[in-house]
Amino acid sequence: MFLPELVRSNDCVYFISPLHERYLQGLPWEDQRFDAFIVVLENRDLGETERNAVARITRLNNDWVETCGYGAEQLHDQIDEISVSIGRQEAIGDGNPMTAWHEDLVSPDDVIDYLALGGLGSSDFKLVCLVAPDDQTRPLLERLREKLRPGTTSRS
Repeated sequence: MFLPELVRSNDCVYFISPLHERYLQGLPWEDQRFDAFIVVLENRDLGETERNAVARITRLNNDWVETCGYGAEQLHDQIDEISVSIGRQEAIGDGNPMTAWHEDLVSPDDVIDYLALGGLGSSDFKLVCLVAPDDQTRPLLERLREKLRPGTTSRS
């Protein structure tokens, strides 16, 4: 498992973390609204700790939650169900938070390109929670850091 890190791009601040609840306490932007990405690049069921982190993300002050990779649609549906059960929205689809899934984003390169564009939300703060095999994590983080480096990306 890797340690969370803060990466600044031209337009946004990204907090990149394993999908674990302990890293979701005291986000760097405090209570400001943010967009979240849950990226699952490992074809397996999420464990209890990871499911707890998904529930925690749903309770935070986010505008968008996008799920990417393996099981993205099912994970998206769980987020909608949780948001109804905690009262963030009256019915699934009310849009609090806004949600989207991207099952086609299973390769690290595709995920990196999408994250560098900032996703569907317009917040300057981005939470990226990652589930990936240990041998893919370090190279993925290095490529993402390089892609987000100021002067290399721009949202339009």
